[in-house]
Amino acid sequence: MEFGIYPSVTRRGGDLRVLFEAICEEAAVAEACGFTWCLVGEHHQEQALTSPLLTAGLIAMRTRRIRVGTAVLLLPLHHPVHVAEQAALIDVLSGGRLVLGVGVGYQPKDFAAFGTTMRHRGALLDEGVEIVRRCWTERGVTFHGQHFTLEAVDLGVRPRQEPSPPIWIGAGSEVGLPRVAAKGDAWLASRVTSLATIRRWASRYRDAAQRIGRPARVFALRDAWVADTRQEAATVYERAMRDSLSQYASNEAYARQMESLLATRVAGNGPEAGDHVILGTPDDCIAQIDRWEEAQVDGLLLRFRHPGGPDQREILDAVRLFGETVIPAVNRPR
Repeated sequence: MEFGIYPSVTRRGGDLRVLFEAICEEAAVAEACGFTWCLVGEHHQEQALTSPLLTAGLIAMRTRRIRVGTAVLLLPLHHPVHVAEQAALIDVLSGGRLVLGVGVGYQPKDFAAFGTTMRHRGALLDEGVEIVRRCWTERGVTFHGQHFTLEAVDLGVRPRQEPSPPIWIGAGSEVGLPRVAAKGDAWLASRVTSLATIRRWASRYRDAAQRIGRPARVFALRDAWVADTRQEAATVYERAMRDSLSQYASNEAYARQMESLLATRVAGNGPEAGDHVILGTPDDCIAQIDRWEEAQVDGLLLRFRHPGGPDQREILDAVRLFGETVIPAVNRPR
């Protein structure tokens, strides 16, 4: 199983240079202790989430092996040729380490910033993925779609990876899985989709991809915290989440996601250990990850950094502890 980090770059106030230095340091530590990816997200009307490809390029320049990219870039808000060009440049400059994760988005305020709505986001993503992949792999791309028209487009820079960098597609509902199977190289499950649901949907997704001869890998985004004792892990994680939730209070879309999780718990269907959060001692985390392996999930993208903390030293210590103890134990032949 592969593991990556997803550093939350949402922040209210403070020196942005300090934040991005901290993210690059976290990526370098993750690289040194066995993590596969460092991927960042995109939101707008936020302080530090507006340029995920720029952030990925910055991380690439400060690392040497870890794969860099987006999870996810809101493709409906971008012209796909621009995305293809920027992503290809990062792939070349990083030595072929780019992962392009894309999604349709779920926050109306992201679209409102550009004077548009979420109405056509599915069709925009479908056309966008096709254009990006064709621009990476073909010359003289001509495309006549509902939203985009291209005539004999050639990129000035082509990706280093052959035939192209992988494209992951985020999907938080079952209706999105046919799109992932037809157009993506992997499905990225959201942080609020339960393990039981991912297990069911992953089987259907793999079957759909196999029928049309497409690759199918399954990754999931989750929070994580590891410490020498369960109590320490729970205390640090809960403190960070309390501080972070106060910063998310005005975000209606995020609040609805949290309300959905809470409603599930109130109904007596709370998640098992390791479902939404990988938490505890190294042995606890290893046992929780076993359930993800049994569900045939190929990798976990883990969030140690939150808008409200923990502090940098705690984050780096947790990433090291996870990388040095959990990752090798999970991947040791058993």
